Amino acid sequence: MSGDPEQEYFSDGITEDLITALSRIHWLFVTARNSTFTFKGTAVDVKHVAEELGVRYVVEGSVRKAGNRIRVTAQLIDATTGGHVWARHYDRELSDVFALQDEISDTITAALQPELAGFERERAHRKRPDNLDAWESYQRGLWHVYQFSGEENETARGLFRRAIELDPGFGGAYMGLGYTYFLDTIFGWGGGADDNIQQSFRATKKALTLDNRDAMAHYVLGRLYMLLGDQESALAESEQAIELNPSLALGHFGLGHALMLMGRPNDAMAELDIAMRLSPRDPIMWVFECTKATALVLMDDFDQALDYARRAARHANTGLWASVAMTSVLGHLGRAEEAGAALRNLLGIKPDFAPEFIRTYLPFDRQEDHEQYVAGLRKAGLDISEEPMVSG
Repeated sequence: MSGDPEQEYFSDGITEDLITALSRIHWLFVTARNSTFTFKGTAVDVKHVAEELGVRYVVEGSVRKAGNRIRVTAQLIDATTGGHVWARHYDRELSDVFALQDEISDTITAALQPELAGFERERAHRKRPDNLDAWESYQRGLWHVYQFSGEENETARGLFRRAIELDPGFGGAYMGLGYTYFLDTIFGWGGGADDNIQQSFRATKKALTLDNRDAMAHYVLGRLYMLLGDQESALAESEQAIELNPSLALGHFGLGHALMLMGRPNDAMAELDIAMRLSPRDPIMWVFECTKATALVLMDDFDQALDYARRAARHANTGLWASVAMTSVLGHLGRAEEAGAALRNLLGIKPDFAPEFIRTYLPFDRQEDHEQYVAGLRKAGLDISEEPMVSG
């Protein structure tokens, strides 16, 4: 509200931390930031927002920063009636920003469950930076990460490194750094895959050394284990992430993906549904949807798999794996013309697409699952031999 676009990062940071604090309260269902942020700065009907996100209460507010002081306004609205549960504004020195976040989250918690007078509310246990500039650099980095492009990812990496320089004990900045290398690996944005994985491992494990209660760091570590084909460890890290933050949509996605690769597609579907429920407007919804399509292929439910593959393909930012899923499903269904078009689209995105790429990014534990998936690609016309899967 200050009119200074630079302060968008500051208000985003306040919001991000408030979402994280509320998400750690296990009896609250909190929609993920990737979905809630899509409403930022727009005039919206609270009832409509609540209906679209599947929630009963909405917290909205604003941040205004002037010099070394901030004013935060916040209100809690019962969307079923449109009535205010409470509204308040806070004037604080910038040095009090973390205490202010705790105060707001505690007040919201108390307002939602007043009958639990003796309830000891959980606080965010993440180690906070000693340097506010480090925190702001970290929040700027997150903003760029969530644009999900190679160029933005590189910008984010520089900001996370800056945050580490300012505060070497800030675990969140290491988590962010590790996440950028993971994204480079999974989307093929830059660098060699092996080097990116090692860089991500180093940064993520450093983050967990500094703060073992960082749910996102456990999620990222689980994704790295997935790439290495260690699905048991991927499962354990995803479960730890969910234990720390039950409302972490990515945690449920990671768990679902690991279960699918372990040969448990039915269990995977349940977790993927939770991820989609927690973040119905997520910018990587196409990833959730094409993973569901893949799980359904393993279950021989090709009609429903096609539905999810088509959903994934409709997103403006959809990626390679949506095309792979579409091609496999259409091949299984015997729709030769459509399958051929899907294959041409796939090869247009990645002309050198080969079986080894599938084994790298979908390291199925069971040979039969690998064969089930690639059989659809083979039927669509992709030249894939029936040699045994190479495990890694």
